[in-house]
Amino acid sequence: MTSKKSWKATFNAVMKQHNGYTADGGKVASYATQKQRRDVLLQGFRDLRAMGFKFKTVKALRGAHIQRLVHAWEKAALSPATLQNRLSIFRTFSGWVGKRGMVLSAEHYVTTKDAIQRTYVAAEPKTWEANGKDYHDTLNAVRVDSERFADALALQRHFGLRSKESLLLRPHLADKGNVLMVNHGTKGGRTRYVPIETDEQRQLLDKLKQTTQGPDSLIPKNKTYAQYRNQYYYVLRKHGIARDQGVTAHGLRHEHLNELYQTATGHASPVLGGELRQQDKALDSLGRHMVSERAGHSRESIAAAYIGGKKS
Repeated sequence: MTSKKSWKATFNAVMKQHNGYTADGGKVASYATQKQRRDVLLQGFRDLRAMGFKFKTVKALRGAHIQRLVHAWEKAALSPATLQNRLSIFRTFSGWVGKRGMVLSAEHYVTTKDAIQRTYVAAEPKTWEANGKDYHDTLNAVRVDSERFADALALQRHFGLRSKESLLLRPHLADKGNVLMVNHGTKGGRTRYVPIETDEQRQLLDKLKQTTQGPDSLIPKNKTYAQYRNQYYYVLRKHGIARDQGVTAHGLRHEHLNELYQTATGHASPVLGGELRQQDKALDSLGRHMVSERAGHSRESIAAAYIGGKKS
C-alpha cells in the first residue's frame, strides 16, 4: 500500500468513527457540518502533503503542521471568520485522534492580528423599530404560542442579551438586586453584569422568578438546549422573525444597545443618523465603551457592529 493510500485510509477511518457527531460527541451532527468538516480536513491534509509532509497516517498530525497551514491560510488572505472556522475544525479533529489541546488559539499562529480580527461596522440599523417591526404587538403574538419564548425576547430587548444567553438565564441565581449576572451561554464564557435600572427590567425578572424554580433556566427540564433552541427559532419564524425576513431576535439586542448609546451621550447613534463622533470624540468614546461592556466585549471597537461609525 502506498503512503498516499495509507493516509487516506486512516483519514477515512477517523471520519467514519467521529464525524457523525458534534464536537463533544454527544449529539448527531448535521449533514452540513459533516460535509464542511470533511472538506476542510481533506483539503488541509492535501495541502500539507503538497508542502512536503508525507506522513503515512493522519494521526501523525502535529503542532508544526497546524502552524504551516495557518501561515498558508493567512498568505491566501482568507477572511478572519474562515480562518478561525478552519482552525476550529482542526481543533476538533485533534481531539478525535487523541491530541486534545494540541491546536492552540489562532493568536499563536498568525503573523499579524489583522488576519483574525473581525471588524464589523453596522451600515444600516438592525433594530426592530428601524425595520418596521412593532415590538409589543409581535411579543404578544409570540406569547400566544410560547410564554417562555416571549420572555426570552423581552430579556434581549431590556437587557441586551443574546438569544442563547436569554434561554440559558437562571433568573433566581442571576438576579443580584441591582444587577443581572449573565454567565451562561456568553461568548468566551465571560461573565458580565447588566444594571437593573427600569421598572420593565425588574418586573420581567420578578415574573421569571415566579415561573422558574431555584437554579432552573428558561429551558424546561425535559428539553435539551438544542431542542429548545430549534423550537424557539421555529416559533419566531412563524411571526416573521428570521434573517431572510429582514428582522431577527438579535435586532432586539441592537435596539437595547443603540438606546444605551443615546441615553449615555444624549445623541442618536451613528447608524441612526447621529454625528456625535465629529462633535465630541471623548463623549462618543464613552458611549462606545459602555455599549461594548454591556454587549460583553472587551474591545471598544466592537461597538461599531451595533451602533455604526468606526471610532476615529
